[in-house]
Parts: sequence; C-alpha cells; structure tokens
Amino acid sequence: MRGGRAEPRSERHDEPLPHAVRNPERLDALHRTGLLDSPPEEAFDRLTKLATTLLGIPAAFVSLVDDERQFFKSQSRPAEPERSTRQTPLSHSFCKHAVESREP
Repeated sequence: MRGGRAEPRSERHDEPLPHAVRNPERLDALHRTGLLDSPPEEAFDRLTKLATTLLGIPAAFVSLVDDERQFFKSQSRPAEPERSTRQTPLSHSFCKHAVESREP
C-alpha cells in the first residue's frame, strides 16, 4: 500500500507494476504525444519494414507502453492477434522490461 492506496498490479502473479512503467511523468509525456490508439503512419511503418530487412528478422514493432498495455504504433509482419488488435496486455510485454531498465 502507498498512501492508503493499493499498488497498481500487473496481470501476472499479482505482482506490483515496476515503478518506471507507472511513472506519472513518463505516462503524461506518452499521452501528450497523441500516438496511443492513433492510426498507422507510413513513417513508422518504414522503420519496422527497414528493421525486418536489415536485421533479417520475421517481425518488428514500434510499441508504446502505458500502465495497462503495450500499443503497437507500427508492426511489420505480425502474427494474430497482434495484427488486428494492435496491442497486448502488459503480461505479454517484453517492452515493459525495456522501460524498466531506463536505458535509451
């Protein structure tokens, strides 16, 4: 508990969300971009296509992590269900670990 309120929890094992993922300043900055739930854009799609080509990988994503999910701003060759939903819960997010590392 923090200040009489329960800590936010992840969808997995009832663990608290990492501090960096739920950081209010990071979340405010993310929401101010206007990118969450926005339609695909060619500039971002070019990045994911370039990544798959240069790295020889089967799929690439530009993902944005809020405190509930990761949203795919762009995706190159994704499998279902990511292709149609354009998001996954944090319990399925590798990117939340990148946010928690606080590395660029």
